[in-house]
Amino acid sequence: MSDDDRSGLGDALRHNLAKRVRLLRAAKDWSQEDLAHESGKDRATIARVEGTGRFPTVSTLLKIANALDIPLADLFCDEAGQPIP
Repeated sequence: MSDDDRSGLGDALRHNLAKRVRLLRAAKDWSQEDLAHESGKDRATIARVEGTGRFPTVSTLLKIANALDIPLADLFCDEAGQPIP
């Protein structure tokens, strides 16, 4: 796999993760501030995760998943439970 292929895969993963976090947060009718409070992170961190910036750490993802009351793996699945590429 070339560096370009890996970069594209990373971009797609970040984009899908950002979308998934936004959808799950919205389903709880939470603002970014609400998710930040529940996860113990700051709002800027939540905004970066949802904005497809740098890929968050596993620790951050785990805190977000716990706040949303879902398994960590669900951040990488669609509504039907299928893995997001």
